Amino acid sequence: MYRTGILLAATLFSGAAAAYNPFHIYNQVRVVNNSEATVSAVTVVHKPSGRSYSCDEIKPLRVCTHYFGKRRFDPGPFEVTWTYDGDASRTETFDVKVPAFFPTGIALQGIVDIDPEGNASFRNEQYTPL
Repeated sequence: MYRTGILLAATLFSGAAAAYNPFHIYNQVRVVNNSEATVSAVTVVHKPSGRSYSCDEIKPLRVCTHYFGKRRFDPGPFEVTWTYDGDASRTETFDVKVPAFFPTGIALQGIVDIDPEGNASFRNEQYTPL
């Protein structure tokens, strides 16, 4: 009977461990214009949900930020469109990788960087409390 109880307890604990599924959260999307030209018509689209974030115009060396409540992070795919110096541009769809060392309890910030040549890249940041 004692062995049956231990076996039952071990089964319950292993089932609980298998059910643990941590996930990342995010609470903002920022578009950073690191160029000397105005960037306009910027749209970041999360393809599965159709959720999008847009900025009409971002002056040189400025940021457009969208804040919202904490949401479960879904890695994508995403797509970014923008106009730089009069030319429309678009990224290929891409999935976002979250670094393994980012803890799950602290919100991520999705950041789109427009470089001085007008190209876009995506990264995540996470601010850890002091």
